[in-house]
Formats: sequence, C-alpha cells, structure tokens
Amino acid sequence: MDYFTKWIEAKAVATITDGQHFASVKHPQSNGLVERANRSLGEVIPAEIEMPTYRTTEVDAVNNDEELRLNLDLLEER
Repeated sequence: MDYFTKWIEAKAVATITDGQHFASVKHPQSNGLVERANRSLGEVIPAEIEMPTYRTTEVDAVNNDEELRLNLDLLEER
C-alpha cells in the first residue's frame, strides 16, 4: 500500500524547491539563513555581560580613624 498517494497536501518537488536560490562560489549568498540565525542568537544572548573585578582604593588611615571617631560621637544611643 502506497501511503504517499493518499496525501491531499502533497505537492510536487518543483513547487517545494521553487524558492531556493543557488549562488556561485565567487558570490556566496546563504538565502538569508545566516542573518536569521544571527537575529535569533541576538535574542538569546544578554545585552550586557558583566565581569567581576576587584575594587581597589587608596585608604588614608589617619583620616579614616578621625571619621570613625566622629561617626561614633554622632551616633545616638538607645
């Protein structure tokens, strides 16, 4: 029994492959497949990539001690 002859939606191969365009090696074209893949990748990849780094600052020890004492003086007791 041939199941393929019973398909109502079956179309000839010529109508299915009619939309394909072939390109030479000198002028390669991919029928927009690469652009479509890049667009779908752009939707998946996040816009920002953060890389953690160590934050380094220069500390003035004398000024830091004075600021800590001032903060302790201004702190309200409970």
